[in-house]
Order: sequence, then structure tokens, then C-alpha cells
Amino acid sequence: MKNFLKNITVLIILFATTAAMATEPKIDLKTGNEGTSLVLEMDAVSETSEIRMTDSNDNIVHYETITKNSYAKKFNLKNLENGNYYFTVESPSKKVTYSITLKNREIKIFHKKESSQIPVLRVSGDRVYFNLLNKDEGTVRIRVLNGNGESLKSHVFKGNINVGKVFNFENALEDNYLVVVQDGKSVYRQSISVK
Repeated sequence: MKNFLKNITVLIILFATTAAMATEPKIDLKTGNEGTSLVLEMDAVSETSEIRMTDSNDNIVHYETITKNSYAKKFNLKNLENGNYYFTVESPSKKVTYSITLKNREIKIFHKKESSQIPVLRVSGDRVYFNLLNKDEGTVRIRVLNGNGESLKSHVFKGNINVGKVFNFENALEDNYLVVVQDGKSVYRQSISVK
């Protein structure tokens, strides 16, 4: 019976991953013609995606949530200081991070890391569902932030192999909220807009 349940679980994860991969957007980041800008193009966005640009100290330089079918934007970086930056596009099923160097007003994209991920957070209506298989049974921290970045709720789970929680935003004030989950070095984010 245990083997049967394990096999069913593996099949469910496999089908969820395959279904998520079928709707993954095509992501293309390149330098602009003048050398001080980046151009991001995405198509087939069928789920909410987040764009983040951070510096080497993990300070957010740019953050944006995308829900459109296709997306194209030019990012002008001429006012940024020389240094290393990370440009991340993340959806519940895929994460792409570009490592960028800015030196003497010249941008170079020198590394691209792409990974598929099983959705840990998902939105359905006014609720955010959180499910995580915590294999190492380590500490998992969850925070809910409002649009100003203020922490509204936090939960800590210790020693649980299966961690789950539902966040109900049905009666929440109008705002853009962010649910952040930290599992060791992994961080998962899900935004929800209440209007």
C-alpha cells in the first residue's frame, strides 16, 4: 500500500510538472542597441510572473508582476552604479536568473540559470495555497507582506515533513500582497492583488 501511494504521488508530481511546463513562457533577455539597456521579451504568459532585478547585496532595484499574455519592456540601466546584478523572471513553474555585469556604462549578460519548479504557492480566487514537502524537516518561515513591504502575518514550522497552509484574502483591504516562504536557502514568492 505504501509503494502504491508513493507511485501515485510521483505520478501526480510528474503530471503537475508536465502541465506547468506546457504553459511556460518563452523568456528572452538581451542588451539594447545603445549598450546601457536590457530588453526583456516574454510570450505565452499564462500565469502570474514576477520580474526582479537585484544588486549583489540582494537589494531590489526593480520589481514588477506580470499577468499579460505577452510582454516586452526596455530597462534603462544608465543610472546604476558599476557592479553585478541579477535579473530574475519567476513563475510558479519556472525560474530564470540572468547574471549581469555593469561596467563603464556597458552591460554584459554572462550567465543564465534556468530551473523548473513544482508549484509551492498557488492562487485560486481569493486564497493562496501553500504546500511543501520539507524533506530535511528543517525550519520553514512564511510571511505575508502588504504593498508597503510591512509584515502582516508570519508563521514558523519546525520539524514537519509536510507543510501546508491556506491564506484567505477574501475580507482583506484593497492592496497588493506578497506571500514569502523561506525553506533553508530556497525562497518562494506569490503575489495577490485584492481589489
